Amino acid sequence: MGNEISITRKEIKEKIEKYPYLNIGDKIGDTEYIDFLQWDEVKYPVMYGVDSYNRLFFVIKAEINGQQVMQTFFQRYSNKTSLWNSGGNNTANFIRTEGGMTDNQFKFLFKLISEKEAELENIVKPSYDFFVNKKIKLYEYEIYDLLNNFNSLTF
Repeated sequence: MGNEISITRKEIKEKIEKYPYLNIGDKIGDTEYIDFLQWDEVKYPVMYGVDSYNRLFFVIKAEINGQQVMQTFFQRYSNKTSLWNSGGNNTANFIRTEGGMTDNQFKFLFKLISEKEAELENIVKPSYDFFVNKKIKLYEYEIYDLLNNFNSLTF
């Protein structure tokens, strides 16, 4: 079946629900992964949501050595809260999650979210050899990004 995590959906939700909610409506990827998000539609470095199958997900925008990366992490099945995977978002993924995510990967992601940076150690399965032992930082919006986001709001 793959890796299963010991952290509960409730614990994950408590960690991510303080971030902005991303409403994806009924959109779903071809493989039922949440792998269709575009860089510009994710307006904050960390966002979370629930898809039409009632699967919790969160997306992280970050930088590694100046390279922009974005990856979505999601509950694989609505009736199995301990099996999580990830989907690409038209940028390089920063960790490999084939076979399901591990507790070490969740610890790494929660550290990245809470401290705004973390080191990609082998134990979290970086996507590429050149990412190993590199620092990853949450994407920081420049003032022009913030102004563009503000200007796109409708009141």
